[in-house]
Amino acid sequence: MSLAAGPGRGGGLSVLPSDFRLHVDQHVKYIQTLDARKDEYAYWLTEHLRLNGIYWGLTALYLLGHPEALPRDGVLDFTLSCLHIDDEDAGGFGAAPGHDAHMLYTVSGVQILATLEGWDELEKKVAGGKQLIGKCTFVVDMHFTRTVPDRLHHCRDSTPPGPQNRNFLR
Repeated sequence: MSLAAGPGRGGGLSVLPSDFRLHVDQHVKYIQTLDARKDEYAYWLTEHLRLNGIYWGLTALYLLGHPEALPRDGVLDFTLSCLHIDDEDAGGFGAAPGHDAHMLYTVSGVQILATLEGWDELEKKVAGGKQLIGKCTFVVDMHFTRTVPDRLHHCRDSTPPGPQNRNFLR
């Protein structure tokens, strides 16, 4: 028996039984309906996962071969509505509109923009938007500072400190 046993490997089945097939259409439909459940309590309890969920759903749809299943303009509009522009968190993304910016959601926002090639839409909505996101210092500072107050700040309109000014983790 091979350690890589399974269908098509190590002498296993070369054809899967029909009940073992991935039902792509059902997965696509499920992902498409996730935002339509606004009347369910669980929808509102998971608001803090919204931007990440869009990234996860979008990635799943690409892997399933259906990148067009979510409306590109709608996804970009929502993503950009999570971007902080004129406050101390400028350049960071929140989990949903009105949420504080955080590194996790900023990464998801950037990944969505990259996946959908939405950089032009970002620049149309926010002149210099790419630079604004790039100036978001918590992306740099969260990894290189040692003190809790430095780790807890969000984005601020400043030039990220150079390596000579950081307290590197030991």
